[in-house]
Amino acid sequence: MDFLSRLKENRLVCIALFVLLLYLLPFFVLGEDFPALVHDNLDWLVTYKVLAENGQIFAPMDTVVPNFMLGLPRSSLGTEFNFFSWLYAFFAPASAFIVNLCLMHLVAFAGMYLLLKNHFLKGRECRFIAVGSALAFALLPFAPLAVLTVAGMPLALYAFLNIRAGRSGKRD
Repeated sequence: MDFLSRLKENRLVCIALFVLLLYLLPFFVLGEDFPALVHDNLDWLVTYKVLAENGQIFAPMDTVVPNFMLGLPRSSLGTEFNFFSWLYAFFAPASAFIVNLCLMHLVAFAGMYLLLKNHFLKGRECRFIAVGSALAFALLPFAPLAVLTVAGMPLALYAFLNIRAGRSGKRD
């Protein structure tokens, strides 16, 4: 009986991930023509792209970046350990934006599902509610430059509650 309930639970998660894939599908299908909000996106995208193209991600802080605002010191463009700097170093701008969105929505789903399943909705009859709530949270339109500030909160709370309950591991 336990195997059947786990199969049913995994089927619900697979259906939810399929719905999440459908939500993200326009970004993959449209390629560089995907819909993106201009507000608070383009200014930082240009910054990361200029740093990646000039090879100045690890430049000293007093180095002047000549292609940005008539020469701007590297210290005013953020740290080299920024997640976006690495995305734009490895991917084209549109691909980096899409990879970031996919990671945000997957972490949002996984974090909310783990949090609800292990700490708030523990009964087997509540699995549908946990998967549905996690999917609803993952489908929210998160700000792309916020990365995991909102999308990662359930995962952070899950880890905190595991530590508090004494069930923590290396993942937490």
